[in-house]
Amino acid sequence: MKVKVAGDVDAKKILVYFIITLIAFTVVLIPAFVYPQYLGIISTLNITIMIILTIQFYLYTFFGLQNQPKYPENMDWPMVSIIIPSFNEESVLPRSIDAMLAIDYPKDRIEFVYVYEEKGTDKTKNILAERAKNEIRIRPIMRSESTGGKAAATNFGIKKSQGSIVACYDADHSLVHDSVKNAVRTLMADTKVMCVKGRYRTINKDEGILAKVSGIERDIADTLIWYGHDVIRGFTCMGGNAFFKRDIFDELGYFHESTLTEDVDYSLKIHEAGYELRINPDIVSWEESPASLSQWWHQRKRWARGWIQSSLMHINHILTSSNVSAIKKIDTFFLLLLTIIQPLMFLFSLSSLVSMFGLTVSHYYPSWVLPTIGGLLSFSIIIADIIVWIRDYRKGERFRWDEIIYLPAVAIYMSLLVIVAWIGFIEEFILKSKNEFIKTDRSGKVTMSKKSSLD
Repeated sequence: MKVKVAGDVDAKKILVYFIITLIAFTVVLIPAFVYPQYLGIISTLNITIMIILTIQFYLYTFFGLQNQPKYPENMDWPMVSIIIPSFNEESVLPRSIDAMLAIDYPKDRIEFVYVYEEKGTDKTKNILAERAKNEIRIRPIMRSESTGGKAAATNFGIKKSQGSIVACYDADHSLVHDSVKNAVRTLMADTKVMCVKGRYRTINKDEGILAKVSGIERDIADTLIWYGHDVIRGFTCMGGNAFFKRDIFDELGYFHESTLTEDVDYSLKIHEAGYELRINPDIVSWEESPASLSQWWHQRKRWARGWIQSSLMHINHILTSSNVSAIKKIDTFFLLLLTIIQPLMFLFSLSSLVSMFGLTVSHYYPSWVLPTIGGLLSFSIIIADIIVWIRDYRKGERFRWDEIIYLPAVAIYMSLLVIVAWIGFIEEFILKSKNEFIKTDRSGKVTMSKKSSLD
């Protein structure tokens, strides 16, 4: 798989997407001229999916309110290796290295393995070499191959590492000082737990409205939704940055280097094998979110295609595995099915435009259902974000009341995600585009409010 740097959104591709969407919409619309009830069925199915999503969101938020279990404070701390793929990361390395070195963990029991590329074009190699001179915990390792993306670099680093606990983090992540101990406590508490994912927070949240809204999405997803999945022992995903017991790589192998989302693929493998992937929001790392539309577009399109790929590869294995519980099968089935259905929801939602063809759109639900579901979905974002604010406030941060003005933009943002999912669907099934790892550029900006603690 080739690695490319994200550029501007290609105008020619946008035209192709538009033409394909127009053709697909026409194909979807044709049966309505023959069978008048057709649009009513389509509209009813769309609303039904919205109802299921609304119920799921509130349920996961409710379960996500539970407190984390208590883990032993002290133990015989194992060796930990943190693998950090570092391809042209000069803008973020000084900040993230400082954060790594400030982690509260025995210095002789942790190493930071920075995998940089021989063909790198910035000062990454020099920065790592300079910092490694006076710090034995920093281990720069050069990789001569530049293909395979982040997964290949991570696999290379894992094979060179020494720890019985292995963590994989992007170069822009700044781990909070107690994160490693919290991760180790979670992993060591249960022999069935092979991986634990923490909470990602946006370090450039004030760089622009896109970074702000993306940060709000991350806050809700990691603090409540994914933790809610974990509480019911449903499907959980490592999200690309997590801690593992080294034994899992010996049993299941390393990360898939040809898929666009190796994290989703490996998370499914862990569950299929009968192991647990825990979510612990007390494992906190600060990351940089794309602040430009082009960077965000390329990143989310890759995620959309990657989820589709992993869903098709694993949905049958999950449903037929004797190692997977009934509740986890149901939870995973709905989540993976949604990744395929969500793009079609965008296409079906265009049915509201058919009035220009003299057709009428209706559904088979009572008239109050659609506005009620729409209101509950909109209100759910407000409730969830306020819960996150309260939790962070209790930990000593300021109450982020100023984010309230951005919440209406979250609804627009969610609509954009559906559109991106449709574009991912087009590239995966219609254009059959080649897999390319589009690297997200980092600006290195830290824009968090002074009253928000990075510790």
